[in-house]
Amino acid sequence: MYARIGKNFGGLSKAHYARHFIFGLIIATCVMWVYMTGHYPNRSDVIAVMVLDTVLYPYSRFVYEGVVAFIVGNHEFFFDLRDLVAFKMMTMALCWLFAVVLGPIGLVYLYFRHGKSQ
Repeated sequence: MYARIGKNFGGLSKAHYARHFIFGLIIATCVMWVYMTGHYPNRSDVIAVMVLDTVLYPYSRFVYEGVVAFIVGNHEFFFDLRDLVAFKMMTMALCWLFAVVLGPIGLVYLYFRHGKSQ
C-alpha cells in the first residue's frame, strides 16, 4: 500500500514537480508578502492553506495542462509576448489558488494510472 502511495506522489517527474513547486513558492511568497504587509490578523490557518496550496500546486498544474491539451489538441496559437506572459501568470495564480481542489484530482488520476500499470 505504501509503495502505491509513493508512486502516486511520485507520479510526476522530479523535474516537473520541482519546476512547478518553485513557481508555487514564488506565488506563495508574493501572497505572503501582501498578506503580511496588510492589516490582517496573523492566522496560522491561512499559512497552513498556503503551504498546502504550494505542495499541491504541481498536481493542480498537471490537471490544468491535461485539460488544456485535451481541448486544444495539436493546434498552435500565436500571441503577443506580453499577452502570453500575462495569461500564463493568471493561470498559474489560479492553479495555485485552487490547488486544494485541483491537486487531489491529479493525485486520484495518478493513483489509478499507476494502480493499473502494476
